[in-house]
Amino acid sequence: MKTSEGEEMNAVTSELFRVFQAYSVSSGISRTASVHLIVSEINPAKSKEEELQIEDLLPLLKLDNPLGRVKVAELISTKAKRGSYKTPSGLQPDTRQEAN
Repeated sequence: MKTSEGEEMNAVTSELFRVFQAYSVSSGISRTASVHLIVSEINPAKSKEEELQIEDLLPLLKLDNPLGRVKVAELISTKAKRGSYKTPSGLQPDTRQEAN
């Protein structure tokens, strides 16, 4: 199945939204409040979650831990700029290989 770049961008955005909404705002944030990323293992040059950039976080969406993925999606959603294709572009290669 062939898709256009615009369709892929929309699919990537939808996937990010789906991961974030999987636990809804009311339950997701409260469930992930106790989830803490080990920032020094993600990027040794940084010490706080707030310092991580989208490029640091995108590979973590492949975590086996669902709550970890939601925490990462929450952080990405706070850093993503409205109207920017940078985040969807970063997710695009992974969603091409996603089975579901």
